[in-house]
Amino acid sequence: MKHSCRCGKKDDFKAWFEMERACFQRSPEWRENAIQEWNTLFDHGVFHTLVVEGQNARDSTSMLAFGGTVFVTQAYSRWLREGQPPYPLRHLLELLPDGSSPLLCPADLARANSEEGLSVLITHWTWAEPLLCSREAQDVRTMLEQKFASTYQGYHVREMLSEGFGEGHKSYCEEAGFCLLNNYHEYYKTTSPPLPEHYPYLMGVTEEEARLKFGCAIGRTFRYSPPVFFFSQLQQQILCLALTGLTNKKIAAQLIVSESLVSGQCWEMYNIVDCEKPGVLPERKENKRDKELRRALLEHIKDHPEELRPCLRRNFR
Repeated sequence: MKHSCRCGKKDDFKAWFEMERACFQRSPEWRENAIQEWNTLFDHGVFHTLVVEGQNARDSTSMLAFGGTVFVTQAYSRWLREGQPPYPLRHLLELLPDGSSPLLCPADLARANSEEGLSVLITHWTWAEPLLCSREAQDVRTMLEQKFASTYQGYHVREMLSEGFGEGHKSYCEEAGFCLLNNYHEYYKTTSPPLPEHYPYLMGVTEEEARLKFGCAIGRTFRYSPPVFFFSQLQQQILCLALTGLTNKKIAAQLIVSESLVSGQCWEMYNIVDCEKPGVLPERKENKRDKELRRALLEHIKDHPEELRPCLRRNFR
């Protein structure tokens, strides 16, 4: 079976829920809560998602893994670490005691990424292990980990939080580099709900902790260097599309701008890099083809994802 990865979509819920139900027992009430949370995150435009799919010999595809995350405020992160009840995704859609939203809106992302750093909450992390042989399950999990790391490289991530279910998921999180923050024993001692079949655990890892765990899967997510070039939002969009293999003509069509504007922005970015870091890119000569210079620019940016993230010019470490 061939594996591929893409961003998730709002209408992926049915496939995700079927995969989730294959791994855990889920009630109709749980499904209703889950779809409300799912739709809210997608509607707010703050849901960062990855889907691993398998394609069989008949070219039919099936979801094999799903990962979802959101950027959250430091106030929410502290609130969770102080020992709040389980199921943080439910709390995520409510206001905090001080009246603030737990979700970091896109407008505040550049400031947080440039200053104190970002807190990431993993809201979904499931692969269809019961439906796969052990080798394929490992391959799917590895692909999800690798794509997850590449998605967040370049952001100034200061901590990651995740709630897992069951001893197996807890062990996996610890292998990846997470530490146990709350096993909710005290919560279930003092509340009437019966113990769930798959016990929840709050796991977390900080930037400092990840640096001490050489070789752990989560460590790649915390690799960070401040940006140097400070490209405009349009320039970042052009670079992101160009890195997917699109030509200037197709980029222009997707952004609804002229091809000459895209070409001009590419030259401007080349000049910015050449000014800030002379010698990094090939020298511009009359016989040098535009495609060669464009390729050199993209190769450099590919190794510096921080240049594609929302940022401010001030207050970098």
